[in-house]
Amino acid sequence: MSWIEAIARQASLRACSGLIVASAAERERLSKAYPRIALDMANIANPIDDEEWKAIARQQARKSLGLRSETFVVVNHGRIDIRRKGLDVLL
Repeated sequence: MSWIEAIARQASLRACSGLIVASAAERERLSKAYPRIALDMANIANPIDDEEWKAIARQQARKSLGLRSETFVVVNHGRIDIRRKGLDVLL
């Protein structure tokens, strides 16, 4: 990550009152990566039943949610991988 991302991430983590981290490995990684920041991490399992998740056509999904076709939408589906997906930068 760039130096500005490192600064922004540490500042963001210090500002958090806690994190929800479903993966034990990720909780351990965060604890090691940020030992000087007291992170209160909750272990809450993934609430999405992957057997029930079914994709539908984009316009049908937008219509069912009351979203116009030109509305900008950001959705994360799947594993949260900071290094690969950059979700912290997106947020």
